[in-house]
Amino acid sequence: MKRQLTLWSLGAVMSSAVCLGLPATAAADAPKLTQTSVLSGLENPWDMAFLPDQTMFFTEKGRGLSVRLPSGDVKKLVGMKDTKDYAGTEANLICDSQG
Repeated sequence: MKRQLTLWSLGAVMSSAVCLGLPATAAADAPKLTQTSVLSGLENPWDMAFLPDQTMFFTEKGRGLSVRLPSGDVKKLVGMKDTKDYAGTEANLICDSQG
C-alpha cells in the first residue's frame, strides 16, 4: 500500500510540474487573434455560417434567418410567426430555450 501511495504522489508531483510549466510555453506559442466586425445592429445574433464567397447566413434568436451577401446587402429570408420585414414567415419556426 505504501508503494502505491508513493507512486501516486510522484505522479501527482510530476503532473503539477508539467501543468505549471504549460502556461509559459502556451503563452509564447499562442496565436495572435484579431476581430473584424462584418455586420452590426443585430438583435441577439445566434449563429452564422460563411460560404467561400463570403456570403454569410445568420440567425437572430427569436427572429429568423437572414443572409449578408458579398456586396454587404442583407436579405431577411425566413422569420418566425409574427416577425416583420422577412420575405416569409413559418409558423413551425420556433425559438425555445437555447435552440
